[in-house]
Amino acid sequence: MLRKVFYMTCLLTLSVMGMIGMSQCSAASDAPKQAPRPELIMVDGPGMANVNAWKHGVLNGGWMTPKGDLHMDISGFDYKFGVYKQGEPDNFRWHKDRFYFAGWQNSPNRDERFDLCFSEEPCIKDAEGNVMITLLEMWHEKRSIYMKVKYPNSEEVVVRELRQAKDIAE
Repeated sequence: MLRKVFYMTCLLTLSVMGMIGMSQCSAASDAPKQAPRPELIMVDGPGMANVNAWKHGVLNGGWMTPKGDLHMDISGFDYKFGVYKQGEPDNFRWHKDRFYFAGWQNSPNRDERFDLCFSEEPCIKDAEGNVMITLLEMWHEKRSIYMKVKYPNSEEVVVRELRQAKDIAE
C-alpha cells in the first residue's frame, strides 16, 4: 500500500512539473526567441555539503611504517589496521573498524592536523587472545598518519608515523 502511495505521489509530482513547463513554454512562445537560462535550484539546505569530502581523497589507500611492522588500509570511513607478527596467517594480525572526523576540524588546509576519531579503543590480539597493541589516538598531518599506541609490555605511550608507500624514502 505504501509503495502505491509513493508511486502515485511521484506521478502527480511529475505531471504538475510537466504542466508548469508547458505553461512556461506557451508564455515563452509569445515572447521573442531567447536562449534558455538555467535556473539554480537548491536541493539541500545550508550546511548539507560535506566539508570533509577532500579528506577521503587524502586518506584512502595503504599506509605503513617505514619499518613495515604496522599497516593500515583506509577506504571511506572504514579502516583495517594490521600488526606484523611472525607466524600469524600472512604474518599480520588485523583489526577492522570505522572512524569519523572531529566535527570542529573543517579547515581545507591539507597540512593541518585533523583527527580520526574512534567510538571505542581498538586493540589487536594475537591468536591466543593476548593484546599485541592498543590504538589510543590517530590523526593526519602533513602527508602522514600519526597514532598513539600502547604495547602491553610497556606503560609508555608511543607515537608511530605511517606513510603511503610512495612517500617512504629508501
